Amino acid sequence: MRKPDEADWRCPNRSGCPAQNAQWLEHFAEVMEIDGLGERTAWALLEAELVADPGDLFLLTPAKLQALPGFGARAAAKLVHAIAAARSRPLGQLLVALNIRHVGPQIARLLARAFPSLAALAAATPE
Repeated sequence: MRKPDEADWRCPNRSGCPAQNAQWLEHFAEVMEIDGLGERTAWALLEAELVADPGDLFLLTPAKLQALPGFGARAAAKLVHAIAAARSRPLGQLLVALNIRHVGPQIARLLARAFPSLAALAAATPE
């Protein structure tokens, strides 16, 4: 579907489309620099119902990941470590990673400058 005043085509089935969910996880992992979370892992996490959105990544444990095919103790620990490291990324980077419509790198930087934390941004109200 494409809105008349926009150039982008978007699927309206955001929450019910497994392919979009996998791509969202991949995009999040790429922007947040989470090594080890690519297409295959994103699909495996979704199929095992370990994650429904990128926020669920931060709830993963090595034990949960070891239930996935191809994940031993070492690979699971490395991925959990990479996810934990993503917690320290700048707010602007997180805003881009969340793939919020109309929020690219430049807008994300402006928002991060105006609101120094995610809590401040969430508490903001339009004037």
